Amino acid sequence: MIELLFIVLNSECTRACPFCFYNTGNQRKRNERLNSGDILRFTDFLKKQGLANAILSGGEPLLFDGLERLIKELRSADIFTLLLTNGDLLTYEKKKELKKSGLSAISVSLHVDSADEMELERKITSAAEDMEIPLTFIFVLTSVNFSLAQKALQLTRKMGKGLIIQPAFIPSFSGKTNEKARNLSIANLLPEDFDNLKNVLLEWGKSFNTLAFVKLLLSLYSNQPGRPKVCGMGGTSLVLNCDGEIIPCFHREDIVPGNILKDDYESILKKNNRLSAELRHAGCFGEHCVSLFTEIR
Repeated sequence: MIELLFIVLNSECTRACPFCFYNTGNQRKRNERLNSGDILRFTDFLKKQGLANAILSGGEPLLFDGLERLIKELRSADIFTLLLTNGDLLTYEKKKELKKSGLSAISVSLHVDSADEMELERKITSAAEDMEIPLTFIFVLTSVNFSLAQKALQLTRKMGKGLIIQPAFIPSFSGKTNEKARNLSIANLLPEDFDNLKNVLLEWGKSFNTLAFVKLLLSLYSNQPGRPKVCGMGGTSLVLNCDGEIIPCFHREDIVPGNILKDDYESILKKNNRLSAELRHAGCFGEHCVSLFTEIR
């Protein structure tokens, strides 16, 4: 049963973050071939199979033509719909349009590429202003901005907004093209700095009921790295890319059960169930995964 569908609406973006799946080479950029109708036909099928949640991402999903119509239709099918955005295009008018569409929730990524508290506060305040949709911030944690985690925690708690602290995506493979991304890993922090960060993460875990995730995250940088017992990717979750291709996980482009533009939906799910079994017990879990993890089982 597929309960959660990640819908990658495009690979086009307003930024070029060094830890982006595309910019690290972890995923290839794809041509945008899906329209709202293509997506909705597939979600209608999945709804009968138990689909309850959809996460709209990119690229930058606010660049997708027909976004509001897509959200309206998903919500009319009683599918909880979350939008992930970097916030660059969140004007007053856009916030009102998203509210009118019925969007269930929105998450705004806080990528701050320096230890600039004023820049962090500006981004949080700008996104929260006139926002009538449940809002969660995602603080993208790096070796450069780690000292801002405490400030992000203070500001979001004061505003009554949600906060997810996730390390930037660090590829699991090596190569010159990924050197910049690898340098952003918090594994590069000095012991004293890591200890300070650890205290902030534990405080966040207690405040937002994410202690299981925090403990798993911290274990990755110890002598005894842990792993979850279960991974939803390959099990109850699925990724639909903007060219119609289905993959069981953002990190496993080597497993392709099919394409919704040319393959039978039933056969896609059956093939996915067979090919992605290895993912369910988190055998391939590593640092590259924690940019996706928020719930640990």
